[in-house]
Amino acid sequence: MPNMNTAEVGHFCFAAKMSKYSGDVFTSEEYRAWLNRVSSTSAIYESIRTQRHADIQKRFSRIQSAENVFDYKQAGGGGGADDDADALQYAETKPLQPMLSRTSSDKRAASQTVKRVRYLLDDGGKAYIPNPAPTKASEGRQIPLDINPSDFLRYKTEKFDEAHRSKKTMSGTLTVHLYGGRGLKTSTRADLYRDLYCVIEVDRMHKARTSVRTGDQNFDWDDLFDVDLAQNQEVDFLVYSWDPQFRHNLCYKASVYLLPLFRHYKSLNLAIKMEPRGTLYVRLAYTEPKLVLKRTPSIRRNAMFGVDLETIVKREGCVYGVPILVKRCIDEVEKRGLDIVGLYQLCGSAERRKELRLAFERDSSRAIVTPDAEPDVNVITGVMKDYLRELPEPLITDCLYQMLVDALSVCLPEDPEGSARLILSILDCLPKTNKATLTLVLDHLKLVTSFSERNKMTEENLATCVGPALLCPSPGSSGKVPVDFRRPIEVMKHLLTVWPSKPGN
Repeated sequence: MPNMNTAEVGHFCFAAKMSKYSGDVFTSEEYRAWLNRVSSTSAIYESIRTQRHADIQKRFSRIQSAENVFDYKQAGGGGGADDDADALQYAETKPLQPMLSRTSSDKRAASQTVKRVRYLLDDGGKAYIPNPAPTKASEGRQIPLDINPSDFLRYKTEKFDEAHRSKKTMSGTLTVHLYGGRGLKTSTRADLYRDLYCVIEVDRMHKARTSVRTGDQNFDWDDLFDVDLAQNQEVDFLVYSWDPQFRHNLCYKASVYLLPLFRHYKSLNLAIKMEPRGTLYVRLAYTEPKLVLKRTPSIRRNAMFGVDLETIVKREGCVYGVPILVKRCIDEVEKRGLDIVGLYQLCGSAERRKELRLAFERDSSRAIVTPDAEPDVNVITGVMKDYLRELPEPLITDCLYQMLVDALSVCLPEDPEGSARLILSILDCLPKTNKATLTLVLDHLKLVTSFSERNKMTEENLATCVGPALLCPSPGSSGKVPVDFRRPIEVMKHLLTVWPSKPGN
């Protein structure tokens, strides 16, 4: 081998060995050319590391919130080492760091997360689990929200004495788009990451809960809710930390007074100063009662919402004589939601409620309402309230509703049996389809109140949530008289009080 150094001889020998497989012999020049075309060793290692990290991210892509650990266990998981590993995959919420660049603080945070999940896998952790809104795998957010503070009006909670607070209230619908929080620092840096979720309260009453999100100072929820208002004044935003050992640990809070905000505006973006620190970015939009309860008949062919009961029942041919949507929603709620705190009071995600509405519009008998398809039962109750609210005429017709109002004014407290007979005799005058549907709904609501020790939904609370949807007449039928939520709530509370419980409940 003339004119070849030792390295070239080695390359030539390697090429000669490869000739057994390729059939051709590499020359020294051909082998150098081949070396110039292939990737370097470091590039190959980087490619392998990137692919491995992508595979791990894909494995955990369906994971949304850590409160689903016990949903996993109830579905049949738990018991062995393999099950624990599956549950860890099911419940992990921390962002994954590249395998070759983990710092010591990252390792400590990962170790703490594993300990927390292991604790949850034990039955002793059940008593400490809060109930943030369940999430679906399709809602995972990988890209942080781009929030521009200049697009938001700064808002700081004002302190009002009870004597100076306005007695006026607001009713209707408040649409809340909760984008996220910024600068939500903790006083200690024991944990690199935290799990936070936000609760929306209206006059100290829980109305909505976001899902759990993980971060250090910045948290993106990007959740949309349609909150029912019934003679309310104030909205509170309460940010809690989720931890198995410290249930419902309140970290940040702020209050927004509605009347001053919506005196001149129907919608606005707010950067709300949180106490003790941080900023919450939200968009608020207010819809008046006359628009919420306009009950405009739908003109779309084969529509579900905005169509009278008789038409729907004839089209569907349901053997129960009630709309399939109402029957299926009630069955699902009674199957898995009777002990949920705030049932019919909490509103689920507006986006998921819209998806379920569309599914019922396509085919009410095939819409999927199972826990796998819709884990949040509040979305199902929201769809049913939407359906009843959008009927062209209320479930209790306008004329009979006025008779109930008059009867309520003459009912005697010392004669409850006589009052009950009077109320029930008025309901007996309803059209056949309305009567069958109302009977199903009132039997269901009476069952909900029987679980009030668990779900906290007394007759009064439940009447406030469903009374306007069931009883409020359309604004057109009441002339120029403003929509009054007080009377429907009073009538609904009395109905739930006198309505007999269904045998067997």
